Amino acid sequence: MTYGQTGGVTLTIKGDMVVFQCSSDKLDSLYAEKFSLVHDFDSLKLSQAIQSKSSFEKLANQWTFHYIQGNVFELRKPLDDFEEEYDPFDKYLLFTEYWQSPRSQLDTTTTQPKIPFQITEEGNARFFLKGNQRAEKVILAGTFNHWNEEEISMIQVDNGWQIDLELAPGIYEYKFIIDGKWTHDVLNSLKLRNEHQTWNSILLIGEKIKFSFTSDENIRKVFLAGSFNNWDDQSIPLEKNGNTWTTTLELPPGKHYYKFIVGREWVLDPENDLMEVDNEGISNSVLIIN
Repeated sequence: MTYGQTGGVTLTIKGDMVVFQCSSDKLDSLYAEKFSLVHDFDSLKLSQAIQSKSSFEKLANQWTFHYIQGNVFELRKPLDDFEEEYDPFDKYLLFTEYWQSPRSQLDTTTTQPKIPFQITEEGNARFFLKGNQRAEKVILAGTFNHWNEEEISMIQVDNGWQIDLELAPGIYEYKFIIDGKWTHDVLNSLKLRNEHQTWNSILLIGEKIKFSFTSDENIRKVFLAGSFNNWDDQSIPLEKNGNTWTTTLELPPGKHYYKFIVGREWVLDPENDLMEVDNEGISNSVLIIN
C-alpha cells in the first residue's frame, strides 16, 4: 500500500519492506531556494550512491539503495526494524515534510539572487543606525538586494538613521554605508566575518524559538552556536535565571543545527533527542521548523 506521496516522492509498504521512492531531480530542485538548501542525507551517504547509480548498495541504519532507471531510485528497509527501537533519523525518510526541510546555511558569497522586499513602515524588520547625525547619506545594503549601494536610503531620525522593510522568512546579511564607508551594525551581536575580513551583520526573520540550557554546576557563561550564525561561538549569549540559561531567536522554516558552548565545551541540547552526525563525525542537535 502507498503510505504517503508528496511531489513525486512516495512511501509504500511492500511485503515486509518499507520502500521510499523518488527521483534525484527532487534533490536538485531545492538548490533554487533562497537559503543554500540541500537534503541532509549525509549520514546515509545517499549522494554517493546516487552518483554511482549502483543497482544495490548497503547504507547506514539498515537502509539499502536501489537504482531503478533514469533518475529514479528507492531506499528500502525491513518493516520489523521500526517496531522495537525507533531511530529518529528514520522520520526524515518516512515523513516527506521532514525530508523536504531545508538546512539553514549562510551564503557568504555575493552571487545569490536578489530577494524581494518592500520598504514600508509596517515592515517586520527595522534597521537602525545610532548617531552619525552629521552624515549626509546612509544606505542599507544586504543579501536581500544583492548588496546594492544606492537602492535603500535610510531616513534620518532624532537619534540616528532607520528604515523598515518587509522581508520573507530567512537568514540575511547586511551592512550600513555611511557617506560611502561600509560598516556593520554595532548594536547587533549576530555577525559573520566576510571575504574582506570585515563583519557582516546577520538578521534572522521567522518563528520565535526559545533555547534553554539547565545545569546545577557553577557556570559563568553559556553561548549558542549553529548553522544559523555560521557556528560563531561568541555572538549569541544566553541569559541566566536561576540555574537555567535562555535566549530567543527568530528562525526561518527549515532544518537548523546547533550546540551550546558551556565554558570551553561544545555540548548537545540535553532536552532535544533529535541529533545528527556530520561527515566529520561531529554530533549536532537538530531543530526542524515547518
